[in-house]
Parts: sequence; C-alpha cells; structure tokens
Amino acid sequence: MVIDGADPGRILYGSTGSKRYKIEYTGPGGHSFLNFGQYPSATQALCRAGTMLSDLEVPQESRTTFALATMKGGSSVNAIAEHAECEVDLRSEDAQVLDRLVKEALPLFELGAQLENARWKVTDPFLQITCKVTPIGYRPAGSQKPTSPVLQAARAAQEELGIEMTAYMSASTDQNVPMSIGIPSTTLGAGGREGFNHSLSEWYEPVRSYEGPQLCLLTALTLIGIDGGAAPLLPVYTASPAAEWQDSL
Repeated sequence: MVIDGADPGRILYGSTGSKRYKIEYTGPGGHSFLNFGQYPSATQALCRAGTMLSDLEVPQESRTTFALATMKGGSSVNAIAEHAECEVDLRSEDAQVLDRLVKEALPLFELGAQLENARWKVTDPFLQITCKVTPIGYRPAGSQKPTSPVLQAARAAQEELGIEMTAYMSASTDQNVPMSIGIPSTTLGAGGREGFNHSLSEWYEPVRSYEGPQLCLLTALTLIGIDGGAAPLLPVYTASPAAEWQDSL
C-alpha cells in the first residue's frame, strides 16, 4: 500500500508503466561565426529530435504519453554547442504499447544527429554529432482484478469514513513492481488538497488532512485483521511460488 498524492478519494487499480532515458549529443564544437557551416551543433541535433518526438501520435484508449522533460547544452552564446542532453519520459497503461512507443521514439534521437550532420554536409566521423542513449528508469505496467482484496479494503474504508471516490484509475507509483508480479497493491492519498504537481508552482493545503491517515490505517487493519475481531481480508503469504497463491486473489 503506497501513500502518494493528497486526494483520499483516489484509488489506483492499475499501474502505468514508464521507461525513462537520458539522451546525450556530442560533437566538435567551434566558434559560432568563424566555424559556421563547418561543424554541426549538438543543441540543434537535440532540437531536431525533439520536434519529431512532439509530432508522434499515441493511442488514447490505453493512455500513452511522452515528455521531453529536461534539456541542457552548449557552453556560451558565441559557440557551436559541443554537448547537449535531455531526459525523456515514456508512459503507457499497456506494457506492449509502451514497448512499441520506445521502439518508435528512441530512433528519432539518432535521426536528429544524422539530420544535423547532413544539414552541414559533415561526413568526417570525427567531426560529426554522435548520440548516446542511456536507460535511467523503468516501472512495469500492471493491473489487477476488481475483486483484489486491497481494492475492496480501500473502497470499504472510504465508505466507512464518508470519503467520496473521486478517481479510480491507473498511475505510476511505487505500487508498480509488486502489482506487476501479482501482489495486491494500491496507492492512497495522504489527505489535503494540492495542485500544479511536479512544477515550481506546486501547492498543498492541509484541508481535512486527517482523512488520509484514517483511510490508510483502516485499510491496513481491514487487510491484516484484528486480534479478537475481524479476520484478515488479505491471504497469508508464504515463501511458496506465486502460482500457488495468486489464484486465491
């Protein structure tokens, strides 16, 4: 059970898969005026790739997204950039769709280098822009049955506390790995209100913030049971292979 975000009305039934990469461009660099037309630019190669990425069409049903999240490069205003880099976030609720997006998106960055080299007719390998792609993050996609005990417990706790369900959805959180291997998992809100998440304008207000801790505690107690009270809703796990207990979920 993961605590992420503020809204106690949101329950996650599925995990959005994500793959993240660092892209690095390297070239000879040079003087912006004296060497103009002689050497390719690392920042311009990145810009070419970013334009092509932004034009990709992605499925709407299995929600799929991409983001060129960070960019940096160059050394001064009067220099042809010899280095540029960015970080890319690719996501989908469907693991197969995510793999297809990776196969479609990553070649665009190598193509950006090729287009920049071709623009200035640079054929010498020692003077060309090169592209390096490094994986920096992976969260597997996953889903579970509506009858999963953790979902039943969370919904029952919401009803008992009078918390209205505001969203029943998939997202990318620390639940991804356990859910992907069949362990009942969900993410609950910590309470309060928030906005502009993951931006410099992000805000939080502790309005009815007690609802989050109450919801998490009641959900946990429902799952594990209470001595002399309700029996645990969650099956007892052992070291036996997952195939022996997953059907009971």
